[in-house]
Amino acid sequence: MRGFVFLAKAADEFLRATEHYEQERAGLGDDFQSEVQTVISRLMDYPESGAVVLRDARRARVKRFPYDLVYKTRGETLIIVSVMHQRRRPGIWKDRI
Repeated sequence: MRGFVFLAKAADEFLRATEHYEQERAGLGDDFQSEVQTVISRLMDYPESGAVVLRDARRARVKRFPYDLVYKTRGETLIIVSVMHQRRRPGIWKDRI
């Protein structure tokens, strides 16, 4: 993979989750961002490592936090469809595929 992009709604989910964790404890938002970046880096190297969840969409878990990245690939680009909380409205991303 050459690069990655967040869909607008996924970027919003990512920012809201980061802000939430930062309010919980100083530095926790940075930890969340770091864990998400770790997942993205792994997916850039191994894009087929996530579990298929719907058609060409896959899911990869974020360590330490109850979030998954829902993503798909287009050519050499990783597209983050959702930064999904595992227990709150887990299917919210399906209309984005």
